[in-house]
Amino acid sequence: MPIQLSENTTVNNIAIIDNILIEQLGIKEEEFNDHPAILIGSDNKTLNRMWSAKRTAVDNTSEYAKLKHVLPIPGLFHAQMHTLEAITKAHWGVLPKEGKLSQASLRYSSGRLGRRYIAPGKVRYADSRTFIIDCVQSRIVAELLNHMNLHYYADNDEIQSRLNGYRKPV
Repeated sequence: MPIQLSENTTVNNIAIIDNILIEQLGIKEEEFNDHPAILIGSDNKTLNRMWSAKRTAVDNTSEYAKLKHVLPIPGLFHAQMHTLEAITKAHWGVLPKEGKLSQASLRYSSGRLGRRYIAPGKVRYADSRTFIIDCVQSRIVAELLNHMNLHYYADNDEIQSRLNGYRKPV
């Protein structure tokens, strides 16, 4: 059953929770006296509104109305977005004053891989996710090549030959 309320206010967020728990699921208010946790996943604005509702509801009379059962958590997608943004900011690197840009920075990798939609504060989920995964996989390959004393320009035959040398005879 669709809920015809805007999520733009704290009052409406509470009304939406009431609609789902009380009206649609038919849970009685008395069942909330034992403080069961109801996880509410949401975006950042709704998350802030739910925490605000919890803070202002402490003086309400019924246990249900105190909203102790509501546990606001970031939605998975939003958590992933914030994680990607944090990784990008932490590992972006600074513009060099002199010399070359650190090859370990995401700024360097972004330029080398031609990823123009990647930058701190400009996170597009699909582009950023793919870029971070590509960078991690590239580092793994680079470390493996380094461990095998091969240069990044080694061809597949040279790499395969070296890997075969590590195999135990059967």
